[in-house]
Amino acid sequence: MLRYCLLYVFLLLCWCTECFGQSYIYPVATGASWSKNIYMQVEREDSIRLQKALKGKGAPDVRRFFNIFEKNYNTYNSYIDSVYVEKSNREWIALFLRRAHCFSNLYEENNNNLNNLREWLGEGGMSDETYEMLFIGLRHIYHETIIDLYIADTLLKALIPYYEKRNDREHLMFLYVCAGFYKHQISSMGLREERQNSKKYYEKAMALGKEFHTFQNPLNRYYYLAAFVNLTVLLTEEEYVTFEESRNLREREKAYLEKPENEEVLKKDSRLLEFRDWAMCISNARGLMTYIGHGLEDFSAFTQLYAAYTDQREAFGGDLRNLKHRYYAKLEYDDLIIDATAGRISWDNAFTKFLELLRTDKEMQSMKDIPGYRLNYICNLFTSFVFLIDQTSLDEETKRVRVNKALRDLLETISHFEHIQFPIERGQFLSALVTNHKILKFLNNEERSQLLHQVLVVDQPTTYVHVTMVAQLARIMTERIIEKKPEYFVGVPGFKTVEEVVAKKDSLINFAGEAATYHDLGKIYMPTIINNSCRKLSSIEFKIISKHPDHSKQFFDTFPFIRKYRDVALGHHKWYDGNGGYPVSFSNRNSPLFPLINIVTLCDCMDAATENIGRNYHTPKTFENIMSEFEADSGTRYDPFLIDFINSNPDLYRQLKQKVQLGRIDHYFQLFSVIRKN
Repeated sequence: MLRYCLLYVFLLLCWCTECFGQSYIYPVATGASWSKNIYMQVEREDSIRLQKALKGKGAPDVRRFFNIFEKNYNTYNSYIDSVYVEKSNREWIALFLRRAHCFSNLYEENNNNLNNLREWLGEGGMSDETYEMLFIGLRHIYHETIIDLYIADTLLKALIPYYEKRNDREHLMFLYVCAGFYKHQISSMGLREERQNSKKYYEKAMALGKEFHTFQNPLNRYYYLAAFVNLTVLLTEEEYVTFEESRNLREREKAYLEKPENEEVLKKDSRLLEFRDWAMCISNARGLMTYIGHGLEDFSAFTQLYAAYTDQREAFGGDLRNLKHRYYAKLEYDDLIIDATAGRISWDNAFTKFLELLRTDKEMQSMKDIPGYRLNYICNLFTSFVFLIDQTSLDEETKRVRVNKALRDLLETISHFEHIQFPIERGQFLSALVTNHKILKFLNNEERSQLLHQVLVVDQPTTYVHVTMVAQLARIMTERIIEKKPEYFVGVPGFKTVEEVVAKKDSLINFAGEAATYHDLGKIYMPTIINNSCRKLSSIEFKIISKHPDHSKQFFDTFPFIRKYRDVALGHHKWYDGNGGYPVSFSNRNSPLFPLINIVTLCDCMDAATENIGRNYHTPKTFENIMSEFEADSGTRYDPFLIDFINSNPDLYRQLKQKVQLGRIDHYFQLFSVIRKN
């Protein structure tokens, strides 16, 4: 009878939860929050030991390097979040000007600091103590969740070979987990090929974990469990670890950790024991949802996983409200979905209980006052809310109103999360949010358009100002060209003749402005730390940011009403002659929107190079300087007609110059108004 009941559950799950498991956003488990107290003790002891070892040796001042780096990182992110501070318009603009000056100083100091690091690593023959200082510094960055891809990658490339040569398992355990973490972060920003490297390093860490009970450094046991969670949850959900591999690993590690020598170690550290229980529970729970979401068909595997999960639920007395067992979303919320899809309760009943949980959940009653809450937690709860309400018998209008309100509340909450907490996860979730068809079906075109703009404001406020500036410049250029040289636009879809260009002038100007407004949609996916770096970009970071035109495809595919602007977004970093720029796969010269691509490309560079308020991580150029650069690259990077046209029309020249010198402040006023309104 039980087997037939589970078969019924299995069939219902496969039918009802189509792709549900794929809708969650999963963060990387680090083990840092569980091991906080132990980490502080280990770091203090290591620092004291090193101070004694280095006394009088004249080693590089590595400690100063990390102190400068962390101070500047925190200062930078506090300024990024300063746009949300309630101030008068005058005070707000003054703050931005101070921020611009600060960013210029940070940019110079960070680059000098990095030069010191490169010199140490390039000299060779560093002392053991220097390697140890670099190791401790990297570990500090990891535990503080400071995301700097270049520094982490540079240090890992130096430290891993050094400690592998020494066969130092105690150091390598952390380094492999750290490499898995940062490789995954890199892949999450667009370099998907790094996901396989993340898996490789986590597997190396698991192999070292066979020394679980003999580790001298207690942190290594936490790193081991973090590697286990990421392999069985995160990378399984992303299909870089097969479900069968995950299942076998889960069974093997459960048996391994139950060995007497390991159980003895676990019992001596209550937090480690809790982490172990949580890791197994979350692995089974998420394994179940991954299985369902991916539509796998191994019934025996499903019944085994389902039984393991229900056994664990009973082990907690059926009460999963303990926050120690909460991560991606509280398990008690997940249980409602599992029970409803299994047919144990109705969808209407599940939704009612879901709302009751929210009402009585003290932690959810004032989310924006709890900055420690994981972004993934509240975002995944919203995803669950939408999924549940869609299955209920409520009428469509009621569903639509409730989803819209919940969406507004969610974005308001996200706007209060500091960028320093979730520099990568924000972009991942917001990208998933605005391309989720289960959510978008409750929004009309106007609401979808508003959502795109609102997401830009929440996650990329300075990009929002940038695109509105580029839109204004593009409108100015288009209008003046229509007046003087309307034949330039002949051939653009809908404008077959000069007469049509002139007759439908307003339509063409609006098209150019809208195309410019949406040209950087792919940057929603970009973390602020790369999109607005306060140091020179590394080669890998430039590779990441150059993906943003490609990332825009998902938005144009999702929103048919803006699809007509797609070529402008894909082509705005291509060279005029078609021989340079990115993405390589897109041919701007074969696009019917080629004239508009050229205009937006020029206006994009014009604004970015002269920006002196919000994105000032470089010395802004004068309008005259940027025009000289345009002239030098005329015919290769930029359309020679546009350069000549600006230079031969003094009124246009002055208008564009005034816009980039004085008009930007107006756009920041507009941004402030949008933020206050929201």
